[in-house]
Amino acid sequence: PDDVFTDLLLEVKKTIPSWVRIMRIQREIEMENILSGYNSSNIRQILQQKLREQGLQCNCIRCREVGMKKLANYKDIRITLKRIDYDSSDGKEVFLSLEDYDKKILFAFLRLRKLAKPHRPELKDNEGNPSAIVRELHVLGQVVDIGNNSDFTTTTSQHKGYGSRLLENAEKIVKNEFGLNSISIISAIGTRQYYKKFGYRLNGPYVSKDL
Repeated sequence: PDDVFTDLLLEVKKTIPSWVRIMRIQREIEMENILSGYNSSNIRQILQQKLREQGLQCNCIRCREVGMKKLANYKDIRITLKRIDYDSSDGKEVFLSLEDYDKKILFAFLRLRKLAKPHRPELKDNEGNPSAIVRELHVLGQVVDIGNNSDFTTTTSQHKGYGSRLLENAEKIVKNEFGLNSISIISAIGTRQYYKKFGYRLNGPYVSKDL
């Protein structure tokens, strides 16, 4: 029954960890092409409405992204650094985020992992010790041109130093807490120049930096 299906998804969204992004709840299929089963094509909106009726909100990344909010409707935005630690793939994962916790608006996040047994030589230092790796660094919101000084009346959070702030904190964690002397980043070709500004060098498919 449809109620069983929606109730199950509702419970999942109530308990989803804040470092998880629900990419898709259902495929985009036109209603006339659904032969059986749940036949509404806007299940995410239905679930969000049910949560609002209960005074709740899904804590997944997608539901909190600044790009999903109209910041003109908000006043007194207070962005703070939040940290969550958890175990992952035999290593230690640190999820750093910049957000307004009270309003549940997420502006940027970084995933840092202390590797246990890296399989690639680029992820080891000169002495064979594992490097830490930034698996993802993402500043959310609408993309704007460099030099565009947009303020919080728009949906953008680009070019406000959020990425560099998260990266600086990640480097401190790697050096002072993990006790490691190198950090690597999974970097697309288009972002290598960005990391080069912070002292990173090309290292195989990664960019790396000695700390």
